[in-house]
Amino acid sequence: MKISVVIPTLNSERTIGIAVRSALSLADEVIVADSFSTDRTVEIAEKEGAKVIQVKGSRLIARIEGARVAKGDYVVNLDADMYFS
Repeated sequence: MKISVVIPTLNSERTIGIAVRSALSLADEVIVADSFSTDRTVEIAEKEGAKVIQVKGSRLIARIEGARVAKGDYVVNLDADMYFS
């Protein structure tokens, strides 16, 4: 059983690092569906080990697009300002 975590983002550089790290501690892959952030969100997410895709649209669209590229048997949604403890 493989688990994918999808995190939609927009200018989330302050919180994306811990969100990705916590997700990778439980999941097989983390996909950050970024809506063209203008800060360091993408850079930080990639550095922490997430796969980043660029998505134009709402948070719902980002979640759907992230789920489309996910390879896991299960997809878990996580907000960029949340983390698994």
